[in-house]
Amino acid sequence: MNGELVSGGRENLRVLVDYKGSGFPGGQMQDDLLLFSLRPDASPNPLALAVVNFPPIRGKRSLYIHRLSGEAPEDRDVLLDAIEAFARRQGYPVLYLNVMEQEMAYLYSRGFTVSPDCPIAAREVRT
Repeated sequence: MNGELVSGGRENLRVLVDYKGSGFPGGQMQDDLLLFSLRPDASPNPLALAVVNFPPIRGKRSLYIHRLSGEAPEDRDVLLDAIEAFARRQGYPVLYLNVMEQEMAYLYSRGFTVSPDCPIAAREVRT
């Protein structure tokens, strides 16, 4: 996968994407696992981590973010931007996020709406 500058000018950060699944080169990915890690160069410990899979939710293709964590909101922003860029390239129209470990103010500031009947926030992928 080709990298993109998504670190908002923080040149020492890189978003690493580890894909574990059954996709074929050039083909559509399956319901598998992606790990998005934000790391400074040569650092063995990630600053932030997002774990993603691809279930159909409410009849739509989507990316479901199981966990989005980071020491600073800026780290989560960089990861979320990378995940959204990936979703856009792969044709996923909606991002879903588990809200159990998230600050609601952060979710609302990033354009997510929270479902009243389950712990999921959703946002359409921006084009």
